[in-house]
Amino acid sequence: DTARLREIKCKNRRFTWTNERQKPTLVSIDKFFCNVSWELLFPTYGLTASATACSDHCPLILPPCDAPVRRARFRFESFWPKFPHFHTTVEPAWHRPVQQRCAFSRLQTKLNRTARDLKIWSKSLFSDAKLQFHIASEVILCLDVAQERRILSTAEFTLRRQLKLRLVGLAVIERARRRQASRVLWLRAGDASTKFFHAKCCSRRRKNFIHTIQSDDRVATTHSDKAQLIHDHFSKAM
Repeated sequence: DTARLREIKCKNRRFTWTNERQKPTLVSIDKFFCNVSWELLFPTYGLTASATACSDHCPLILPPCDAPVRRARFRFESFWPKFPHFHTTVEPAWHRPVQQRCAFSRLQTKLNRTARDLKIWSKSLFSDAKLQFHIASEVILCLDVAQERRILSTAEFTLRRQLKLRLVGLAVIERARRRQASRVLWLRAGDASTKFFHAKCCSRRRKNFIHTIQSDDRVATTHSDKAQLIHDHFSKAM
């Protein structure tokens, strides 16, 4: 507790030691602990256990999760409707003529068009917001340095205060976006950039990761092997 360590749970074994009897005593003796700083540096690593082999303890292995890089999915951000031009982006995309007669195909086309236009609108809006954030931060830093040597003029003091207010607004937007993307919904919006928040996201990602898939006598550990095993399983079922 003093060192603020947390245990990384083993994914494939409940116990790590046995007394090698026919009616064995099984105990979870071997553990792996980390602190928040380590977890933020290595968010994709997961703990697995190997065979006991020559020992009565099973070796613990901490490899990186072999997760593929996926294309970013469309996510509707809850704060978008509060921004200007949101409705003027959605309405033309939704009311554009559709050729399909099937109601489901028409709905899918409308949703795809709206999502595409919203992604373009969001990218143009928030890429500009990030640029504003960095420029404002640089100007504030220059004024902070100047303030150490002299008294700021009225115009400089006013500009610094306005820029700091602007940064607060941009930071709130970014925290709200991260909170929604993380699905840690019980956090307040203002907590979404803390170390605890990022550690929670890393823990959820590690917990949801599938390390191995077993089917009959096959055990898949790499992403390509897991994908092939899943493909073969459902191909037989169809």
